[in-house]
Amino acid sequence: MNEHRFATRVPYAARVMVIRGEDAWLGEVVDLSEGGCGLFRPEGCHLDVAEVVQLVFLLLLLLLL
Repeated sequence: MNEHRFATRVPYAARVMVIRGEDAWLGEVVDLSEGGCGLFRPEGCHLDVAEVVQLVFLLLLLLLL
C-alpha cells in the first residue's frame, strides 16, 4: 500500500502534556497523515474556546530487541 508520504511514520510513541495554570493532563499525539498529527484532549480536560494552554511533548523511544 502506498501512503504517498514524504517520510515514514513517527518512529516513536509520543505523548503531550496539556498544562493550564496548576492543572495538567497527559494525552496522546497521533500520526494521522502526511505532514500532520492530532493532539487529542485527555479525558477530564475541559477547555474554553480560545483558552491558552502550554503543550509539552514527551517522546517515548521504543527499543526492539
